Amino acid sequence: FDNGHYFNAGPARLPSHHLTILGYCRELGVPLEVLVNSSRNALAQPDLAQPPLLLRQAVNDTRGHLSELLSRSISGKALDKELDTGDQKALLDFLKVYGDLDEQRHYKGSVRAGYTRFAGAGDQTPIQRQPVALRQLLNPNLMLPLVFDEIPEFSATMFQPVGGMDQIAKALYAKVRDKVQLHAEVQAIRTGDKSSQVTWRERRSGKTQVETADYAIVTIPLPLLARVDHNFGKTTQAAIAQAKPDLANKVAWQAPRFWESEFQIYGGLSYINHEARLLWYPSDHLNSAQGILVGTYNTGEVARTFATRSTEQQLASSRQAVESLHPGHAGKLQRGVAVNWSKVPFSESPWIVHDVLAEPGYSHLNQPQGRTWLASDALAHGGVGIWQNSAADSARHVVGQIARHALQQQRGVAA
Repeated sequence: FDNGHYFNAGPARLPSHHLTILGYCRELGVPLEVLVNSSRNALAQPDLAQPPLLLRQAVNDTRGHLSELLSRSISGKALDKELDTGDQKALLDFLKVYGDLDEQRHYKGSVRAGYTRFAGAGDQTPIQRQPVALRQLLNPNLMLPLVFDEIPEFSATMFQPVGGMDQIAKALYAKVRDKVQLHAEVQAIRTGDKSSQVTWRERRSGKTQVETADYAIVTIPLPLLARVDHNFGKTTQAAIAQAKPDLANKVAWQAPRFWESEFQIYGGLSYINHEARLLWYPSDHLNSAQGILVGTYNTGEVARTFATRSTEQQLASSRQAVESLHPGHAGKLQRGVAVNWSKVPFSESPWIVHDVLAEPGYSHLNQPQGRTWLASDALAHGGVGIWQNSAADSARHVVGQIARHALQQQRGVAA
């Protein structure tokens, strides 16, 4: 991409309640900017045979139709046993405002759903969008777009580090540079009551070394740890084996910012019933000439199939999704980059499938294995959308456990 442009192939969002990561940003001086995770001008295309809908229309037409239906039920005395007369009137008044109903409590459309023509100078009067039929809005592929920005992990206010999520890692590395050994591939782990021993290979030279320490914290993703030579024991091995890696892919493009200049979409996500799943518009460099558009972000089984295709096929699929949502613009996409997390060395997945690591395995892995502790996103309560913060919480939790253990050991020696 052009200098200054980037995309986050991994984590990309910081909700306001991710206190650990936000705390690191504050302590390390990593500048943040607002990430626009929801734009009502973005699009949803639950049916590829139908044109895309503005999210503002999908949301507000749904509210309007449902408010009208509920108003009819109240007027028809269907709620006599649930609400007294005063409460029924209060609910009717609420629904009139919430659904933007007319005086007869009918939904005939709303300015909240947007305009096909905005007000302008001279005789340019605004033209309000006609409502979409409720039947079309009940498409199950539209359910997530209607509530996505209400989910705590994806609701405002959200942030991103200026210049990319790796600015956090770079700032942290700058503080501990002299303690870090890069290009070190772990070969074996041996843990005991007095120490922990790690055998590792320097990837460039091939030289093998052995490190022995009073304590070790192992943050290798659990599915990869299962393949590392270790002496953790059968119970630990069985618990590690419970952790199932998820899958995820992203495709990003550099392009002229047609989504802003022609569609008035500044940040946010568009949703499509296609293997690409969504388009993610950039929140940085707003209103500039070029931007990085994420044209695919899929997870789960769709991601598994997607990742088996060639890079050229993945890029072609992403172009197809962009063209469906923004007809005539796929040809403007340049410099496509596809990232399949199942193929990223020393990771091989974006996160652990949420809540697969069940009890008693979860509690067992949160306990020390001799003088070795495990830490990862799988060992803190979280899931999709919280995995980065969960990993940091897990690490901090382990540091606290080691500090208490070391203090107890010191007291024992003193006694």
